[in-house]
Amino acid sequence: VSAVVGVIAVWLSQDEHAARLQVPGKVAANVKAMVKEFSYPRIKRGPPVIWNGIDPRGLAYESPRKPATPGRAADSKSDVKGNIEKWCLDRCAGKCGSVFIYRILQFKNGKYKEGYFCTTYHSKWSNDLVQPGVLVADAGAAFNKISP
Repeated sequence: VSAVVGVIAVWLSQDEHAARLQVPGKVAANVKAMVKEFSYPRIKRGPPVIWNGIDPRGLAYESPRKPATPGRAADSKSDVKGNIEKWCLDRCAGKCGSVFIYRILQFKNGKYKEGYFCTTYHSKWSNDLVQPGVLVADAGAAFNKISP
């Protein structure tokens, strides 16, 4: 439930979803429809899981020689214990304006292995930050930094 609420909060904070979601008298119905639209099974015969509408496939570069996007840094971890969001948000310091967390789910030796990646950005999150590439990820979430 908290993951769904978090995704909805991100959608409601993004300018690109304002026209679709923030229609007076229809916010709840529009959000419900979008949750249904962006929920699907991550693994074969699995339960539907919410997706924030950002396709995380292609967040890695095809070649390490490609120049990095200005204001972007990535960190990865395959053995995150506990709160994954906190692990990533803790990396959002200084000029960081938003983060994008995504998960790689691999089936190896008869079991699933999870790996997590956290990318930090110097600006507020926008789908324009998604870069083309070759990485296939199955889930992702974007968070904007909230300054006091």
